[in-house]
Amino acid sequence: MKFEHEWIQNTLDSIDTEGTRIAYNKGFVRFWKWYSGEGEPDLTIHVINRFKRFLQNKGYAASTIAIDLCSIKLALHVNARPNDFGDRLDLQDIRQLATIKKVKSDSNAVPLSIEERDKVLAACPPTLIGIRDLAVLTVLFYVGLRRGEVEKLDLKDYDQVHNQFVIREAKHHKTRKLPLHPLVVERINAWLEIREALATCEALFVNVHQKKTTGKRLRGGNIYWILSNYCEEAGIAHYHPHDCRSTHITLLHDNGIPVGDIQTLAGHSNAGTTIAYVKVNMNNLRKAVLTL
Repeated sequence: MKFEHEWIQNTLDSIDTEGTRIAYNKGFVRFWKWYSGEGEPDLTIHVINRFKRFLQNKGYAASTIAIDLCSIKLALHVNARPNDFGDRLDLQDIRQLATIKKVKSDSNAVPLSIEERDKVLAACPPTLIGIRDLAVLTVLFYVGLRRGEVEKLDLKDYDQVHNQFVIREAKHHKTRKLPLHPLVVERINAWLEIREALATCEALFVNVHQKKTTGKRLRGGNIYWILSNYCEEAGIAHYHPHDCRSTHITLLHDNGIPVGDIQTLAGHSNAGTTIAYVKVNMNNLRKAVLTL
């Protein structure tokens, strides 16, 4: 079975989210250029692994490689018939190819500097989409929620009386209440003023296209691309939403907040997980040495 060029447009047409369409289109461009250069061989696991190694040798980030492989997987789901696969290509194998990097592990998360964080936030324009994105990014940086927790936030989870989030049934099925930084309150309220007239669903953050909202819940992939796009706008390296969580935890630690309190805010089962997020700050080490 060969990968047909017309599959690309068929697949892109099946995607609702503009950011995902753009990302997958870039992946298809890279794949088709490589695939046609290879003589359009039969699409086997071996061939796809060769494409993966090609991207790795070119120095592409693991997240970019995962997206490119996901685009191939989706193209097969949308276009290929089950009997096209035979013994040469199995859908389960394709699914496994897309698991290179979904979320960085705690120890690999990279915190942004305060300057980088502020550049990302400043890149959000004063448009409908920009106001929503600013609220989402501020939640990531100043509350330190997991991407899945941001996705699951409902209007009822925002307590405007006490300026706090109620995170329900999060990881390990724990519910916790989180006090919010004034910037978070300000930017969520600004978003809600606009959102109230445009959406009726229960989700706090919803998809928006230009001057209207689709009313559909913002998903994890959307959140990933919001951060990625503004990193590009800000002219800094592309970061993952989990890096925002690492930024939040590291800054709390650097500001002298007890590990037990950080653990509670982060929703970790043990302090060891919290410490794994904290990255060594050489300036703090120098200050520590000078106390001797």
